[in-house]
Amino acid sequence: MTAHFILLASLLLGQVHSASPSIGYVIEKSGSWFDEKDVQITALYVVRTDSRIARRLSLSTTDYIRIRSFETGREESFHCREPLTCSAPLDFAGRFQGSEQRPGEIQVFLRAIAQLLSTHPDVTRNFARLTSRGGVRLIDGVALLRPEGLDIWGTFERTQPGDFLVKVCPIGKDGDVKCPQTPELLPVAWKPNQSLLLKRPGTVPGLYKLDPYKKVAGTNIPDGDGAFILAATPGNFDRLRMEFDKAFLQAAGWSATDPEAITLLRVYLHYLASNQ
Repeated sequence: MTAHFILLASLLLGQVHSASPSIGYVIEKSGSWFDEKDVQITALYVVRTDSRIARRLSLSTTDYIRIRSFETGREESFHCREPLTCSAPLDFAGRFQGSEQRPGEIQVFLRAIAQLLSTHPDVTRNFARLTSRGGVRLIDGVALLRPEGLDIWGTFERTQPGDFLVKVCPIGKDGDVKCPQTPELLPVAWKPNQSLLLKRPGTVPGLYKLDPYKKVAGTNIPDGDGAFILAATPGNFDRLRMEFDKAFLQAAGWSATDPEAITLLRVYLHYLASNQ
């Protein structure tokens, strides 16, 4: 058994603090929802067994809240079709238990997310995709760290061949992007089916944010949302890529109705980076 899975098992079997167990996260909601501490509910809010979530202010029969179970991966929806239905705290009894969608695998992914969001609820703020931004669309994932550079061919896999400028910033333990005040832009030349080595001195195993840039009228400007890349040594690469690929396949079926699916995958990369 690898050290990673021993650590993961210890995290999942024990509570980090005395708070009640996490049972799911909010996918999206319509209307103004608050918990027992008067905190307004937003996407990725962590729901616990003793959470008291209710609608407030102007009630509407079109309001709803959607929550994904950390235990099963299943989505649970609460609708306010009847007047005042949601003015009382939601009843979670029996709604977040049951058979798994994919035994074992989905629980490793979602329970790792549950552990991170429970102890660091703000960790998601740097991992959201800016869907309104155009330009180059890079791919999140795991990249092999070779002695001669970081092989990021998979990052550009869905991009047209060409020459690019890339800003590379490490991600800290708290999930913050650690960019220097004047970051260096590195040139990369992308050709399909070829290794694409990013030669950046000082690159070590860990999570990085890669942002594409383009030169317009002599000025370098951002050219896309960028991607989060986990740099892995040859000894860890296959295992980390397999674990992330499993999570990606599980979340792929959610992406059409779950705007936070990509954010969760990025948070999982952060988890893997912290435990590799």
